[in-house]
Amino acid sequence: MDGLTLLAEARQAGLLVTVRGDLLVVRGPAHLAAMARRLLAEKPAIVDALTAEQEVAWRIDAMRPQMTRTGAIPLLLARPGAPWATGCCC
Repeated sequence: MDGLTLLAEARQAGLLVTVRGDLLVVRGPAHLAAMARRLLAEKPAIVDALTAEQEVAWRIDAMRPQMTRTGAIPLLLARPGAPWATGCCC
């Protein structure tokens, strides 16, 4: 099982998984200890999945306010200062 799938299953089960420095921190109910051990055993894959999530998260935060509730999806810009105007076709 890949890190992203394992991370998603752990979260759905009720575990909170974060990275603090070099540590993989897993918090949750005691009855999920076996799943927590699986996460820790797959630490490199889980850390990679969390890192990839963070790479995408800032883009989501930057583009979400640009979305409209109805109509066509406008050009979404994650970085300010791009050569195109928001809401226009490029």
